[in-house]
Amino acid sequence: MTVVHAPSATISADRITCRRGARVILSGLSFTAGPHDFITFIGANGIGKSTLLRAMTGLGRITSGHLMVPAERCVFLGHRRGLKPELTAAENLSFWLRCFGRPVSEKPSLPLGVERFLDREIRHLSSGQAQRVALVSAMLAGRPIWILDEPIAGLDRETSLEFAGLAETHCRAGGTVITTAHNTFSSDLCRYIDLTPYSPNMTESGHKR
Repeated sequence: MTVVHAPSATISADRITCRRGARVILSGLSFTAGPHDFITFIGANGIGKSTLLRAMTGLGRITSGHLMVPAERCVFLGHRRGLKPELTAAENLSFWLRCFGRPVSEKPSLPLGVERFLDREIRHLSSGQAQRVALVSAMLAGRPIWILDEPIAGLDRETSLEFAGLAETHCRAGGTVITTAHNTFSSDLCRYIDLTPYSPNMTESGHKR
């Protein structure tokens, strides 16, 4: 089993196996993701989508196979969002700008309608609004590889479409977007990888064995 923090801009997985506790979740999965790629992993609940992304970002591990990840080029957004509820949206964004070494004084243009509630504390935002702030914090990191776990969860259709457009723009500029989702994106660039064939615990219909 090998996990390499690669200097290239490409993520490469060769027949990797992921476990959750003592149980094998995914086995024999291979893929590559490089500049201009927009890839979304799909599959039923519990199939291992989040487990896979955590392994790719070093928060989890693989138990066999080879995984090469340019960690210094990646930004990861998981389900917990990484936002402090007692701080405003603006304060959270400033915090993440500092963490990624970006000038807080930049005042970049903010997508997804976030500018409308910058002065509100995260705990007073709806789930969809908080998700928008989290997505923008990832985009402001300035990393070429976005690894986003269910980025459109809780978003309305209009915001989901805007996110898909932002992801496409990022990829066309040479970036990489890797996501998980239950629904498809309105994107001609997105390539879907169904994890069902790599899950020993799922049937082809997506049900647990």
